[in-house]
Order: sequence, then structure tokens, then C-alpha cells
Amino acid sequence: MKLLNKIVLINWHYFTFQVMKLDEINFLTGKNGSGKTTLIDAIQLLILGDTTGHFFNKSASDKSSRTLKGYLRCEIGDNDKGDSVYLRNGRFTSYIAGEFYDDINDKYLTIGAVFDNFEDGSHDYKFFSYEGAIPEHSFIVNKVPLSTKELKVYLMENYYSNQINFFETNIAYREYIKAKFGNLSNSFFSLFKKAIPFSPISNIETFITEYVCDVDKNIDIDLMQDNIRNYKRLELESENLEKRIEELEKLNKIYNIWKEKNDSILTQKYVFHRSNLQIQSKELQELKEKVETGQEDLGEYALLIEKTSKEIENNSKEKEKLLEEKYSLDMYQKKADIEEKRGVINDKINELQNKINDVIYNLDNYQIQWISSISKIINFDKMDEEQLDELKTTAKSYLTEIEDFRNNLDIENLNSEYFGSLQSKMNHLKEEINGFLHHLKTRLSDNIKQQREIAISLENVDKGVKNYDYRLLKLKSILETSLGEKYNKKIEVSILADLLEIKDLEWKNAIEGYLSSQKFYLFVDPEYYDDALKIYDKAKFEHNLYDFGIVDAEKVLAANPYRQKNSLAEELSSENEYARAYIDSLLGSLIKCERVEDIRNHNRSITKTGMTYQGFVARQINKARWAKSFIGTNSLSLEKEGLEREINLLTDEVSKLRESIYYFEDISKMEVLNTNEIKSIEATLKEYEGITSLFEQKKELDDQIESLDLSYVEVLDTKINRVATKVIEFEAERTELMKGQIKLKSQIERIEEFDIPLMNAKVKESKENIYNSFKKDWIMNVGEPFFMEELEKTKNIKTLLNFYKSKTEHIDSETKDLWENLIVFRSQYNSKYNVSYNPNSSDNTLYQEEYDDFINQKLVEYKDKIATAKANAIEQFKDDFLAKLKANFDTVKMQIDALNDALSGSKFGTDSYEFTLQPRPEYKNYFDMIMDPLLMEGHSIMDEPFQEKYRDVIDELFRQITFADTNLDMSTRSEIERNIAKYTDYRTYLKFDLIVEDEEGRKQRLSKTLLKKSGGETQTPFYIAVLASFAQQYRVNDKNSDTIRLIVFDEAFSKMDSERIQESVKLLRNYGLQAILSAPPEKMGDIVPLVDNSICVIRDDQTTYIRNFTKNEIEELAV
Repeated sequence: MKLLNKIVLINWHYFTFQVMKLDEINFLTGKNGSGKTTLIDAIQLLILGDTTGHFFNKSASDKSSRTLKGYLRCEIGDNDKGDSVYLRNGRFTSYIAGEFYDDINDKYLTIGAVFDNFEDGSHDYKFFSYEGAIPEHSFIVNKVPLSTKELKVYLMENYYSNQINFFETNIAYREYIKAKFGNLSNSFFSLFKKAIPFSPISNIETFITEYVCDVDKNIDIDLMQDNIRNYKRLELESENLEKRIEELEKLNKIYNIWKEKNDSILTQKYVFHRSNLQIQSKELQELKEKVETGQEDLGEYALLIEKTSKEIENNSKEKEKLLEEKYSLDMYQKKADIEEKRGVINDKINELQNKINDVIYNLDNYQIQWISSISKIINFDKMDEEQLDELKTTAKSYLTEIEDFRNNLDIENLNSEYFGSLQSKMNHLKEEINGFLHHLKTRLSDNIKQQREIAISLENVDKGVKNYDYRLLKLKSILETSLGEKYNKKIEVSILADLLEIKDLEWKNAIEGYLSSQKFYLFVDPEYYDDALKIYDKAKFEHNLYDFGIVDAEKVLAANPYRQKNSLAEELSSENEYARAYIDSLLGSLIKCERVEDIRNHNRSITKTGMTYQGFVARQINKARWAKSFIGTNSLSLEKEGLEREINLLTDEVSKLRESIYYFEDISKMEVLNTNEIKSIEATLKEYEGITSLFEQKKELDDQIESLDLSYVEVLDTKINRVATKVIEFEAERTELMKGQIKLKSQIERIEEFDIPLMNAKVKESKENIYNSFKKDWIMNVGEPFFMEELEKTKNIKTLLNFYKSKTEHIDSETKDLWENLIVFRSQYNSKYNVSYNPNSSDNTLYQEEYDDFINQKLVEYKDKIATAKANAIEQFKDDFLAKLKANFDTVKMQIDALNDALSGSKFGTDSYEFTLQPRPEYKNYFDMIMDPLLMEGHSIMDEPFQEKYRDVIDELFRQITFADTNLDMSTRSEIERNIAKYTDYRTYLKFDLIVEDEEGRKQRLSKTLLKKSGGETQTPFYIAVLASFAQQYRVNDKNSDTIRLIVFDEAFSKMDSERIQESVKLLRNYGLQAILSAPPEKMGDIVPLVDNSICVIRDDQTTYIRNFTKNEIEELAV
């Protein structure tokens, strides 16, 4: 067998580093809170492979809030904010490791969990195993535990890779544990976890089925359900098929009536369609004739265009000849040279004038922009600001100067001195604008900050929290915490304002203002006053707690202050006697006056508006002292009203500031002349000074042209103009001819490409319509002769068409109604039965063929399938349900027998125990049917012998667990699902119990006596059942069994007397189990003499230690 030799704990709650050595029977003890359960939780995590922590401290409380993080970081409490406080922070590594020794194979196995904890409070972990003992250094090198990465390196350096495992999931680790611990069953983990709390059994049946029996409780009857549904579906489809046949019969009848009537109007329809075809054919012929005529006209257009083009060519040649003669004349050449020079000078003049115009234009644009921006400044009236007034004054002085210059803007007025002055003034104006913008933005930022502060105050008020100075609340908290820790109970520290109520709110301002900071004084019960004073004195410098008072309530009350009639103290009430006395001492002689002129009639007096009189001085209280309300229960609503008014004013102010900032930011974007622009203007002005010389040169060249004799040149120009005019006229004529040609050609193309194909299509469609609607032989023999005869009579094809159109529409009305009804009926049929037949087809073959197929073949097939499906469902009811349920009964019986074998050789004192299994009386008829030998002999449940015995039982069970209709409502479906879960579970049919037999042969059923037993008596059967279950799980009677034998009991034997404890340990030894028994020190006298190893857990402040004592050491200590 495999024994747990030792356990190593590193950084696990208060265990910094401890090694616990184990023997076969181990007693674990220690005072409450020492760490016994912490150690057992570590063992559970190691054996169960479960890191969720839901099992932590379950022996102490089912609602334990212990967490894995709390164990790793050693949670020691929480702070004022409710956050957890940990002893371990930062980066470190934790271990839980166990060393097992296999005495059959003489081998060691170590399993464990390593946790890497990080600075941010998170952690990673890995379960691991290797075939070897725990190393001497116990995973600590240089006083630091190995990290996961370092552990892997260490193991790879000291063991073969096939001896080492690091598990990616908890499930993989659990599967490894089951296999390595001796191929344990799936119920091992739940049994191990159930045993630890050592809780008495409250329900013996639940215990046996959950922790003893290892049977798959669920039987899959889906296939049987599918066959039942298939059988019922076929029945339903057969019924639907018969309804479908009825609908097809009706549809075919409607079609036959329509067909008969439709044939009677065939001749009239033919004449109508044939007349329409005749008209379309005639229109087609007319279109073709239009095309032929158009082609002839296109030929005429081509001849005229050719003639006009010839005229253009001849006149163009004559024009070229005249131009050559003109260009060859000497006088023309001289004129051209002079005009070329004149053109160059003229271009220079234009360039200079354009430059100077650009300068004047750009300057004007600048001035327009400046005047606009300055006007915006002057006209801004959204706020009154001294800085704004200064800005407006500057703007007004500059506006006058700029407007004067603009009104007299001329080339003569432009000079460098003015530009420099203008640049300086506009830059100065921009600086003032930006300064004002900065002022506005600063105010906006301050207001937004104030808005946020008021919003926080409003939020506190809405939560019912007054907006006291945080330092006052800090002092109050320090006093309550320190006093509470010293006296181990909650001690109230109150603020005076919270203890008072104002009777008449008209005096609220006077009271709030007069009390000023005194309303924030603190009150504590007189017996704690000295302690509170010391705490305040100690904390004042550390937390900057100044100007707050703690009232000596005892002395105030002892002074018995007098409250004069009509004093301000009368306007305050309090249920706290100390607060009442203190207010009387402060305000008891301060007399209320309605009028200010009455205040001198008293030594101390006050008005509602806060005017006070005392010490021969009248003084008005600052309104800021009552701006916020603190006194009384209604102070929150008053405070809220004030805050809302203040935030509304701030909201308006912020809106105005944002609007003003946007306004002045737009103004600040105005452009100002820069130095480069001024230099460019000066250069242009300098260049412009040479324009007079250019005008003189131009005049000289004009005079030279005037002196030339150009008479023959002018004669040639007249001839050239006349010929050029003719060319233009002929080109216009040719253009019109070409337009007419293109238009005609387009018309012909439209007829050829659109009209004729369209008419051809209509003719073709009409022909196809006739050939599709009427048979060829009928057309030749009946239809066409009748048409020709009618045409001969009327002589006019259109008249014939209109006559038969009217006649056909009249006769066709009844047939059309029948046809529409048929289409509707067909469409409904198609939609209902999801077929894609054409409802508009004049042929009814598909519907008739479907009717014939249904009536002659499919209906017969459905009847056969229904019979087969029903037989399959019955057979699967036997195989999938009854046979599997019987197999579960047999498995449970075998496991109970094995459990009883484990119990057969053991007694608890003089008592022996036996688990029993029998059918439940209320389900015995089902049990008898399932176990009946007839089924095992090959009989079907439909065979007469079986039906004769169990017909009613089969029908009832069949009804409980099957349903054919897939459209059941949720309630019915849920009920059937519950029945399936119930009737497929073997526990429904079986009753379990544990029988206790004493030495005289008297027997008692535990289910009958459990609630009548004492605590020790209820622990005993639990102990017997658990030990038997572990004996079965570990296969202790099998000599070749190489399993672990570990069992852990927390709070073991807590309700047992000494005699029962001795029997319990004796039974442990009989079964050869390894046990860890945890119990308080009070049980040491009963347990220590019986065990091989005693372990004491000792807590010293923030560290827990383990000390082992062998039986010999205990005996020596006793001596």
C-alpha cells in the first residue's frame, strides 16, 4: 500500500515553512485558531486537485469565506474601506507537497502544488508529481522557495523526464491521482471530501447512494423517444395524407369544370388573337417601308454635303494666297516689328499695374478684416469686465485710424513708415486679445472645478451624507476605531449638528451663523472622554487635525446651564442630554429680537438676519457662515436647494464664458502684416516708379506706326475678309446638312434597332400565343377558315378585333372566375404541402398524378411503416430502458454485497453492521416487472404471458416516460422531463438502510432510530459507513491491492465517549487504513494512547509551527 510519509507547507497562511511527518494513525491537535483546519485544507487541495476553495474550513462552517488567495497571502483582516489586508505582499512562491511511500514496490512518489504569487495580487499555479522523495532542501534554495520554472529545472536535472509530470489542468491531475493511487473509482473524491467534516449522517439513503454506490444514475432513452415520436409522426402524417387526398379530389373537380367551359369559347378567342396578329404584321411592314425611303433621302444629303465642301476648299485656297501676298510686303513687316516691341512694353506696364493693384487689394482685405474684428470687440456686450473695457478702448482708437486710411487708400499714400506703425498696433491688439482670452479660460477652469466640487457635494447630499470637512470625519473615525478596539465594542462619536433640530426655520441662518465652527464639535460619552482626548492629542499632528473640538459633556451637564425665556436656545431641540446642555450654555442667554433697534435692550441678543449685540458691540455675522446647512434632519434638503441654486448660476456663467471664448478665439485668428509682406510691398512700390518711362516708350512706338503708308495692306485685308466670310457661310450650310443627315440616320437606326425588333417580337409573341393556345389541326380546319370568313364580312380588321374583344371579355368572365378560384386553390395547396407545381398551368397532369400516387401507393406504405415503428419502440423500451435499469439494480446489489463483505469481519464494540437493499413498496410493481425472469428468457413485453401479468404497469410506465407530441406547452414538457429523470433513476425503485445488530441478536434499522440517537450514537454509523466505504474503495481485502489508505477526519470523535473512540481506532487498524484524526486538546487523554503519532499545531502571533510527538515521547512526557 501507499502511505503518506510527510507533508511540506511553504507560505500557506501562517505556515511559513513546516514539515509534518506522518505514521499510520496520526492525531492532530491544537487550540482553536492555531491552524489545524488550515493544514487539513492544504491536504484536501493536494488530494482533491481542487483550487476553487469551496471546501475550505467546512468543518468549522458551511458558509466559510476563506479563499485560496487568503491562504497564499495570509489574510489577517480588512481596513477601513473593507479591503482585505494581507501579511504577505509582493512576489513569492508557495508549496503544498506530499511524499508517499509504496511498501510493495519500495518506491517514493511526491505530488504537490506550486503557486507563483505576483506583485499585482494575482497568482499562477501548477500541480506536479515525480517518482522520488521530497528533497532535503524541501524546495527551498538559499532561503528562497523555488519558482515553478526553477522547480522544473531542478526536477529535470535530478530525474528522468518520464518520471516528472506538470499538469495543465486540475482534471488531468485528478485523473493521474486516481490512477496512481491504485485505479480508484470516480466516487473517491466526493467520499474523501465528505469524510473530513466528520458530520453525523442525517439521511442514510443519501449517504449510500452518493458516496457508496458508483452507478450511472441516468439512462439515455433518447433513441426510444425518437422511435415513439416517429411512430406517432407516421400516424399523424397518414391522417394528413388522407386530408390531402380529399383536397386533391376537390381541386381536380374544379379543373374539369373550367376545362369544359374554356373549350366552348375557343373560336371567339382565336378570331381576337388572329386579328391582333394581322394588325401587328401590317404595322411591321409599314416600318420596313419607312427605312427604305429614309435610305434614299440619306443619299441626297451626301451629294449636297460634298458640293458644299468643295466650295469651302476653293475659297480657303484663295484666302491663303491673299495672306501670302500680304505677309511678303515690306511695309507690313515694319509694322509687325514695331507692334512686337510695343507689345513687350505694354506687357511690362500691365505687369506693374497688376502688382500695384494686388498690393492695394491685399491691403484693403487686411483692413476689412481688422475693421470687422475690432468692431466685434467694440460691440461685444455679453459680460462686464474691466479688462474687456481696456481692450475696447484700444480697439476704438485703432478703428478710427484704420478707417481713415482705408477711405483715402491710394498709391500716393503708401509708405514704409505707415506699414511699420500699422504692424506694431495690430500686433499689440492681438496680444491684448490673447491676454483677455487667457483671463476668460482661467475663469472657466475655476468655474468648472467649482461645478465638480458642488456636484460631489450634491451626490453626497442625495446619499444622505452631509458635506462635513473630511478632516472632521477623519477625527471622528479615528476616535470611534481606537475606542472600539480598546473597549471591544462600538462606541458612538457624534457631531453636534447631527444631534440638533431647528424648530423655526426663520431662525436657521442666525443659528447656523452664530454657532459657526462650534456646530462641528464632537460628543462622546463622558466615561470615554479622557481616552478620546489622548487619542486626539496623539493624532492631531499626524493627520493635521486642527480647530475641531471635543465637548466635555460631563462638565457641561454638571454646570446645569440656564436657558432664558425667548433665548435662541429655545429654537433648538435635542434628544441628547449633553447636546441640550451645551446649547443652553452657548445660546441660553442670547435673546431673540425681531427688530434691530431692540438688540441694545439686552446684554446679548441677535436678530433673524444675523445682527448680534454683546460686549457693547453690534456686529453682523458673515453670510458665508450659513451658506451651507448642517443642523438638523432637514439640513440636507436645505443644503441641496442651496447647492442646486449655486450650480445653476455656475452653469449659466460657464455657458457665457464658453461662448465668449469661442467669440474671441475667432477674433484672435485675424492676420497681421508680417515683415516679409512689408518688404514685398516696398519692393513693388520701388519697381512701380519706372512705369512713367514705359508709357513714354509706348507713345514713341505708336507715332512710328502712324507714319507708315499701309494703303495696299488695307486693300488686301478687305479681300481676305470677303473670302473668309464666304468660307464661314459655306461651313454653316454644311453643318446644317450634316445635322439633318445625322437626325435622319438616327431615325432609321431607331426603327431598325428598336421599333422593327419590338414589332417582330410582338408578332412572334402573338404567333406563339396562338400556336400554344390552339392546336395546329384545329387552326387549319376550324380557326383560320372561320377568321377569313369573318374578315370577309367586316372588311375592316380593327373593327373585327374590337368586336371579338368585347364578345370574348363578356363570355370569358365566368370562365375567368373559375380559373382564378382554381389558381387560389392550387396556390393554397402548394403552400400548405410545400410543393412547387405551377398554379397557373392550363394542364392539370401533375395534380392528377399526385392524387393517383397517393391513393394507390403512399397511403398503403404509411400503414406498413406505422406498424414497424410501433414494434421498434416497444423493443427499445425493453432493451434501452428495462434492461439498463435492471443492470443498475444488479450493479448496486453487487456493490452493497461488497460493502457488507468489508463489514463482515469487523465489529464496533459488540455491535455489527450490515447495509440492506430492497424495493420500495410504492414502486414494487415496477421493480418486479423489470426483474421478472420472463424478460431474461427472451420474451417480448408484447408476448401474451408478460402482457397478462404487467399490461397495466407497462402502459403506466410507458406513459410516464414518453411523449410523442413535439409541440407540448412548457409546463407539460417540464412535468414529463421530471418523470423521465425520476423513472430512469435506479434510486426511485430501491430502499437503502443500515442494520445494527447487538450481541444478543437484536436488530435496529438506522433510518428508524437515527433522529432518536445521541450525538455519539449518530457519529458511530457515519464512522462505520465511511470506513466501510473507504475499505471498499481501497480494496483492503485484496492482498494485491496497491492503493493509498489515507482518510482524514476533522473534529473527529467530538461527540463520542472514550469507549467509542477506542473502538473507532481499533476499527481503523483492522481495515489497515492510514488516518489523520483532528480533535481539540480536550480529547488528548482519550486519543493519544491509541495513536502512533501525535502532532501539535502551535500559533505564535503571526507564525504557525508543527511539532510531532511519537507514542514513546508522549509516555516519557507523562512520566
